[in-house]
Parts: sequence; C-alpha cells; structure tokens
Amino acid sequence: MGLQVFTAGTPLRSCVANGDLLYCGGSNGNIFVFSISGAEDSKREDTGAGFQALATLLGHYEAVSCMVVDSSSGSGASLFSGSYDNTIRQWELASGSYECVRILKGHLDAIKCLEIDRRAGWLCSGSRDQTVRCWKLEDGTPAAVLEVGAMVNSLAVMHSRRLLFVGCSPVTQDDAVTGTHTLLGVDLKGLAKAYEHFHAHCQQQYESRRLRLDVNAVRRAKKSGVAHRKALQDHHQRLVADQLAAQPQRPPPEVNEADPEEEPYEPEAPQPDMTFVEEQMALVQAELEEQSRLMKELNQADTQAKLSKYATELLQQPLILRRTEVAKLQPIKLAPQLASVLSVAADDDVIYSATADAVTKQSLHNGVLRL
Repeated sequence: MGLQVFTAGTPLRSCVANGDLLYCGGSNGNIFVFSISGAEDSKREDTGAGFQALATLLGHYEAVSCMVVDSSSGSGASLFSGSYDNTIRQWELASGSYECVRILKGHLDAIKCLEIDRRAGWLCSGSRDQTVRCWKLEDGTPAAVLEVGAMVNSLAVMHSRRLLFVGCSPVTQDDAVTGTHTLLGVDLKGLAKAYEHFHAHCQQQYESRRLRLDVNAVRRAKKSGVAHRKALQDHHQRLVADQLAAQPQRPPPEVNEADPEEEPYEPEAPQPDMTFVEEQMALVQAELEEQSRLMKELNQADTQAKLSKYATELLQQPLILRRTEVAKLQPIKLAPQLASVLSVAADDDVIYSATADAVTKQSLHNGVLRL
C-alpha cells in the first residue's frame, strides 16, 4: 500500500490510533475519526486516498493538543482528549456513539500531554500551568496534583518500574542554566502510597464530621420532643382555663334568715367541657406532629447537604504536592537538560528525551540511569 493522504479541513495538532481507527485532534477543537482498515480497497468511498471518515467529535472550543485511549475499563474503551481550553474530555468508544461522558476540569492553562498509569488506574495530565494532575479513571475524580514548577510539555510512563517521566520548559533563569527541572522522574508507586494515606486521613475526618452531625441530630430530636410535650401541657392548661372562665356565674339562692337550721350555701366548683378540650387537644397534637415532621425533613436535608459538602471537601479533594515534596518522589537522578524537553518516551529500562536540537537516551540499570 502506498502513501495515504487525507484532509480534515483544519490543521491537526495530535493523533492516536486504536486498532483500525485513527483519532485526529484539530486546531478548531474538533476530533476526527477515520477508519484505516482495508485502506487499499479502492472501491470504498474514502476521504483522500484510503481513509474513511466515520465521525467528528464536537466539544472542545480550542485546539486538541493530546489524546490517549484507555482500553482497561470493564465497560469498554474510552478516548481522553486534552485541549487548549484547559479541559479534558472522555469519549465513549465501545458503543460507537462517541458520546462525551465526562469533562475533567482543574487545570488553569493549556493541557499539553496525557498518559495512563494502568496499575493505579490513573489518567495523568500535564499542563502549561506547571502542574501534573492525576485523575481516577473509574469516576474522573482528582487524585493528586504535582506542582513541578515548570511548564509541562510531555509525559511518559515506564510501566516496568512504575515511573512517570515529565518533560518541561524552564520558567526561571536558574532552571534554564542548571536544567534541574526540565526532566523529572516521579515514583508512581510512592505517589499512590502517599495518596492512600492521604485518602485514609480524609476518610477519618469525614466519618468524624458525620458522627458529629448524627449526635447533633439526636440532640435536636430530644430537644424537639421536650418542647413538643411542654407545648401540649401549656395548651391543655390554657384550654381548661378558658373553659372555666367562659362559664356563666350562677347567682346564689336566697337565704331564709328565719330558718336557723338551713345549711349555708356553698357554690359548686365549675367543670370544664372535657369533650371540647379533648377535641382541641387532638387538633393541636396533629399540628405539632406535622411541624415535627417538617422540621425533621428540614434537618435531614440540612444534614445531607452538609455530608455532600464534606464529601466534596474531604473525599474528593486531591493530594497536593509542592515542588519540594515532588522532589522527594524522584528516586533516580536524571541527566540535566539545558533546554526545554519537548517530548519524552519510555520503554522498559530506557528513557528518551527530545529537545529542539537533540535526543538523549538514558538507560536504567540497577536503579542508576546511564547516558
């Protein structure tokens, strides 16, 4: 088969192949899907010569700078695309619908590169905002943020040794002279362990706050029950007093002063209408129970809102590592690059780093990198 040419109508900034499909990211934010199987069959209706256009994925509004395919998910393959609009989009590939199922936000500048650590189940993204972010593949929640202190151009994972290599452009004069922050090697295993400890601590804080909310809810319920009973007692006393006050006063009978044996008059104590009192108390009881029910629902809604807030603040917050802390996760010393590292690639025990005018190969033997 000869050279195959296709046109997309816009400059292409990135591409990735998965099986017989080719995904190309355009400068206009569109992702073009081409089939490359049977490209030599001239009877097919092709775009250019040999590529069949299948779909165009719309969503990004700036250039698509990087893409990576994840085939490890049990629900099927997914395409992740990074863009100059500072977002990452996840596209479903299994059904052929190419639906955008998730948008990952957090970077503050253009996203330049994506890589996948399948052991940890993380998607790693590098950006010009001088950070590398790790996202959980299962739900897209952020796991870790590495502040590397330099604009990130490229990422590469050495799966055999669980190392993440980061190629950067220096942002300070010292970095440009020494080349100390242009090529980094991060221990992914150590990073995953640090995240586990961090997540366990956040889980403890969440459970502590949830227990505190439960205790406060019990206290409110007891206080509400006491107030309920006190309100019933007060209302019963008021009803009885009102009934007694409303009864007419009977005039005393005439006294026969000539009859000395006649007993002195003693007025009868007034009796309230207890049937009326019980009817009114039943209405008050029903009203108070309805108020208690509404208050309980409001308290439950408030508790759920606070739990949701705590879950966002604690369970979904990423582990943030400053530049000095990232340095502690670098188990090997890499040869300094005195120019911006534009691209990195890793294969078994070999790491390649490319600058504008050279490609450097470093081999890892017994934990030591050699040129």
